[in-house]
Amino acid sequence: MGGNVIAGVLDGSGAETSKVARTSGDPYLNSGVLLMDLDALRSDRMLEKATALYLEHECKLAWPDQCVINKYAEGRKLVLHPGWNCRISALEVTPAQFDSMLSDPDLSILHFITSMKAWQTWCEPRVSAFWWQYANRAQIDGLAPQEVSTIGEAILFARMLDMS
Repeated sequence: MGGNVIAGVLDGSGAETSKVARTSGDPYLNSGVLLMDLDALRSDRMLEKATALYLEHECKLAWPDQCVINKYAEGRKLVLHPGWNCRISALEVTPAQFDSMLSDPDLSILHFITSMKAWQTWCEPRVSAFWWQYANRAQIDGLAPQEVSTIGEAILFARMLDMS
């Protein structure tokens, strides 16, 4: 990683909403998918330093983990191709948009960024079928679709039906 402690994909919207001052020109990475040099982070006492940064900036943190990680790793970040953290809102994506996303030869990792996830029974069926195709290969005991169990989940389900 060339001396960098983390690597990830740029997050423009997070950079715009973050209130934590950063060095000019320092990239702001999405923390959903990160490569990390764990030996370097441990030897630098990252947890201790990140905790101190959290306490110092607690009132300004739009995205607590992401803002702290970006502040901690200033000047020590490697930017990856967007295909390594392709953010998807399963609530808003249409089957055609999803198929278009999957046709990108540089796509490597899908990152479900909203409260609707592919393993929930009310997720868009095309997205869910794709996810379960890979999840079932993991052969995890007890892995099953999450059923609607709260009012919030029922509302998400209704929104998904309304999009159809």
